[in-house]
Amino acid sequence: MVDNRLFPAPVPSSRFMRREGMEWLSMGENEDYFADEIIGISESEQRAWAQAGQHCFEALKNTAQRIARDQNWRDLGIPHIAQRLVKYSVENELDDFLVGRFDFAGGFGDYPIKMLEFNADTCSLMPETAHVQRHLWVEMRKKKGSGPFDPLLVGLTRRFQRLLQQYPDKEPTLLLSTLGYEEDWLNVEVLAEAAKAAGFQQVHKVALEAVIFDPENGIFIEVGPDRFIQFDFWYKMIPWEFFAYEEPELMDILTDLVMEDKVKIINPAWTMIMQSKGVLPHVFKDHPQEPALLKASFSYTDFPDGRYARKPLFGRTGENVALFDGNARPMAENDGDYSNMPPVFQDLASFAVDEEGYRYQASVFYCDHPCAIGIRRQDALIIDDDAEFVGHTVL
Repeated sequence: MVDNRLFPAPVPSSRFMRREGMEWLSMGENEDYFADEIIGISESEQRAWAQAGQHCFEALKNTAQRIARDQNWRDLGIPHIAQRLVKYSVENELDDFLVGRFDFAGGFGDYPIKMLEFNADTCSLMPETAHVQRHLWVEMRKKKGSGPFDPLLVGLTRRFQRLLQQYPDKEPTLLLSTLGYEEDWLNVEVLAEAAKAAGFQQVHKVALEAVIFDPENGIFIEVGPDRFIQFDFWYKMIPWEFFAYEEPELMDILTDLVMEDKVKIINPAWTMIMQSKGVLPHVFKDHPQEPALLKASFSYTDFPDGRYARKPLFGRTGENVALFDGNARPMAENDGDYSNMPPVFQDLASFAVDEEGYRYQASVFYCDHPCAIGIRRQDALIIDDDAEFVGHTVL
C-alpha cells in the first residue's frame, strides 16, 4: 500500500493551465486527469528507477544492434520498405536519440522494478512532467519534501545542445510536426522550448500536411509566396510505423533523404526496433540476468501457469492489451485499433496499490540518460489513457 506516501495537493488551477496553453489537459474528458494528491518517493527509489532506465536502455540498444546484424525483421513487424533505413540507422545514427519514455511497474517500497515497455518514438506525458509537476511541487514545497527528479526540460535542452555539437556542419534549424492532435501539439511545445534554449535559431511547428518533402534537396515549409525555409533537423510526433505502413511512398523519400544526409530525423529510424513489442522477447533472451526485464515470448505456451499479458506489436496507450491469470478468458482486456497486429506475451508484473485500488506506474524519461519521472495511477488492471497523473516529491 502507498497510502502513507500520499499527501493532499491542489489540482492545477485553470488560470495556470490557461497561462501555459495546456487547457486541453484539464478540460472535458480530461477534467479529472490531475490527481488531488501528490506522492512521495525516496531518494533510493529515485536512483533505482534511474538505474533501471539506464540498464534497460543499454540492453535494448545492444539488442537492436544484434537484430540489425541478423536482419531478423519478421518478429518485429518491420515491413520490407522500412528495413533498409532501419539497418542504416542502427549502423550510423545510434547517438542521435533524443527522447523516449520507459513505463515501469513496481519501484515503490518492496515492489520490484519491471519494464513494461519503452516508448521509443513519439512519447507523451512531456507537458505534465515538465511543467505541471514543477507547478505542483511549488505549491507543495512548504509542506513536504524537495523537488521532482532532474526536470525534463533540463535533460531535453542538454540533449539538443549535444545534437548541435555532434553536427556542427548543419544549420540549427528544427521543424516539429504532428498529425494535428491536440495532445501532440502540447508535447511538441515542450520540445520547442528546449530546442530554443539549446540554441536552435529556427524552430517551427507545422502539421505533416504542410511539410514539403523534396527528394533532391530535403525538407521545407512555405512561409510566404515563393518563400521557403529548409530544415536540417526534423522531429516528428508521428510514429515511424505510420510511414512504413500507411505512407510507403513517403517512407521511400525519407529513406533517401536520411541516407544522403539531407536531413537529420530525430528520433532516428532505428528506434522502430525499440518501439516494437517484438523486441521484448529478444532483449529478455539477450540479457537474462537484467532484473528489470520481464520474461517475454512470441508464444503464450511459454507461460505454463497461464499468467501473462498479451500486447500487439505496435500498440499504444494500452489498446488491445489483455491480461490472463490462468484462465482461458482474460481477467482484463482493452479494445483498440491494433487487433490486426501479431501479439507478444509478457509476464505479469506487480504494481503498488492504494486502499482505493489504484495501481501506480512510474514512467522514466530518457534522453542520453534517465532525466525525469512522471507517475500515473488508475483503478483498473490495465493503465491506459484513462489514468490520472500524480505529481511526486522526493522525501
